[in-house]
Amino acid sequence: MNPPCVSRLEAGRKGGDHQVIHCKQAQSGFSLLNLTTTKKRERFMQTIRTARLVIRQFTLADGPFVMQLVNQPSWLQWIGNRNVHTLNDAETYISSGPMAMYQRYGVGLCGVELAGTLIGMAGLIKRTPEAEIDLGYAFLPEYWGQGYASEVAQALLNYAITTLKLPRIIATTHLENKQSIKVLERIGMHFEGIIHEGEQQLRVFGYNTRRT
Repeated sequence: MNPPCVSRLEAGRKGGDHQVIHCKQAQSGFSLLNLTTTKKRERFMQTIRTARLVIRQFTLADGPFVMQLVNQPSWLQWIGNRNVHTLNDAETYISSGPMAMYQRYGVGLCGVELAGTLIGMAGLIKRTPEAEIDLGYAFLPEYWGQGYASEVAQALLNYAITTLKLPRIIATTHLENKQSIKVLERIGMHFEGIIHEGEQQLRVFGYNTRRT
């Protein structure tokens, strides 16, 4: 099982073609890619392809899938009620969350496709100019236990390191969310402590790209 690790998944396109990033999988995991980037970051989340999956920006046409995902019992348990009950609610969630974040920060939550079918949501999340980048993901329950969470999390971490040149990435998960804790540890993130958000306690994991 892979319950969501969505770093308190909340979300924020600009025109133009998307660059596609291919993540190559080695026997021991995913190899980092040698990619170059311009000094001025493009204001969109690039499409990322792994061996099995495509991570691409959400559009308003993805409203039915988003409405299905955010009302799963696992989402409600680990993330919370986003009050997305109609197609209009879902479109508002996409436009004011992921799409707004793409334009503001060049990152955001994306759809995860398997053979052209949306199966999950994942991305890099930045809520304010001062906030650290959070890595998060969530999948429909029928796609748990097949390694998709690890595949997506590793690809996003690689993208953050090699394309965005970020010095640090974090992720948070509930204390009891053992499967997501295993995923974060598997991709090399390290437990840093526990934070309190309202009545919730969350584990914080970090990955520092600049080692001292």
